[in-house]
Amino acid sequence: MAGPIRRPRAYLVELGAGLLALVVLNVLLALGDPGLLGVQPHPALLLVAIVASRHGLRAGLVSGLVTAAAIAGCIVARLDHVSWTELRTLQLYGTPLLL
Repeated sequence: MAGPIRRPRAYLVELGAGLLALVVLNVLLALGDPGLLGVQPHPALLLVAIVASRHGLRAGLVSGLVTAAAIAGCIVARLDHVSWTELRTLQLYGTPLLL
């Protein structure tokens, strides 16, 4: 017999929907600014705050880490020429981790 079917946690669904909404917002309003990196405070901060207030500390930490990783990926993708030495510096990743 198969075990019970596990559904994804609700905060992961909300986080995915929120990130998708940010991508759509980025494409519609600021196509020349991938990742909305020119907007301060970053709109992902609102997403993290909403998920954390609705689902608690663990969901907030997970959503913060996921959005920080997504923003760090946008920063790395926007760099024209990057060496491995530059990728290993903390300066590139400091801002997304301080969401």
